[in-house]
Amino acid sequence: MKKRRYQDWVDLHWQGSLSDAELKEFKAFLADHPDHAKDWKLDEALLRGVKDLADGPLPEGFTQSVLEAVDEAFLPLPAQVDSSQPVSPALRAWSRGFHQLWRHPMLRVSGMAAGLTLGWLAWHWSEPPDRLAISMSQLDDLESLPSIEELKDFQAISGMAQASVDVDWELILAMD
Repeated sequence: MKKRRYQDWVDLHWQGSLSDAELKEFKAFLADHPDHAKDWKLDEALLRGVKDLADGPLPEGFTQSVLEAVDEAFLPLPAQVDSSQPVSPALRAWSRGFHQLWRHPMLRVSGMAAGLTLGWLAWHWSEPPDRLAISMSQLDDLESLPSIEELKDFQAISGMAQASVDVDWELILAMD
C-alpha cells in the first residue's frame, strides 16, 4: 500500500470522490496526524464551497488571456544570449525582471522619453564642427613648449593672475 502525504490526500479529494478503502485510509491518516486534521477542516470547507459553485460561462478570450499571463510570468531569456555560455542565476533573474518591467507601457514610454532627452542634450551640448576645426587649427600654430626663461618667473606671473582687482598696472609696466 502506498504511503501518502497530506497534500496527496487533498489532491485526491479535489480530483473526485474517494473509494471506501481510500476513505478509511484517509481517516486513519488524520487520526495519526492531529495537526493535519485541523488543516483538513479548512480544506474540506473550501472544497465543498468550490464544488457548490455553479458553472458559469467563461468570457470570450479567457484562455488566451490566461496563457498570456503565464507567458509574462515565465519569460525565457532573450534570444541574444548565447545558450552555450553558462549564465549566472543573478544575470538570469535581472534579465527576467527587466523584461517583465519593460512590458509595462508607461515604463516603455518613460524609457524612450529619457533616451530621446539624453540624445537631444548630447546633440545640443556638443561642439559644432566648425568651431572644433578652428580649435584644432590653432593647436597647430602653437610652439611646442615655453622656454626655460619664460618659466623662471612662473610664481610671480601666477601670483599676478590671482591678485585682487586693484592691481597697479603702472607698477607692473614699470617692472618690465
